[in-house]
Amino acid sequence: MNSLKTITDYVVGTDELSTLTALIIAADAGLDEVLDDNNTPYTLFAPSDRAFENVPEDIRKALLRPKNSATLEAILRYHVAPGVVVAHDINDGAIVRTAYDNMSIRAEKTCFSQNGCDEFSLAVNDSYIVAADVEASNGVIHIIDKVLIPSNLNLGDLRR
Repeated sequence: MNSLKTITDYVVGTDELSTLTALIIAADAGLDEVLDDNNTPYTLFAPSDRAFENVPEDIRKALLRPKNSATLEAILRYHVAPGVVVAHDINDGAIVRTAYDNMSIRAEKTCFSQNGCDEFSLAVNDSYIVAADVEASNGVIHIIDKVLIPSNLNLGDLRR
């Protein structure tokens, strides 16, 4: 029996991911069920509560309006990648395809060790991974310090 939590269970049970939990529930797009499925592995780039605090408050509130549910779902799916992507296997410049509209995020890896790359930092787009390779029964979670926004979305449109 696997004692690891699913991605959904981990997110819901982690205090520093409470905003992400609330948004996944508010989106009502079935993402919680997708990330709870043990038959298909996923990687979640999970913005911390602090990451969401950097999104202007009026935008955060607008994302919760029913008329903006498609935008919220797009943002959330942009944080999900099919398959398991572990930190050590990510190369500088790697492209990670997301679950949103076949769009991808770009990884940046900076090595600090003299020989090889045993010590490194990772970023995806402009967000640093602050906690990497949190194992789940159906994939892996990387906690990030900024919310990733797909390039085809203009959040300023939500202010209208």
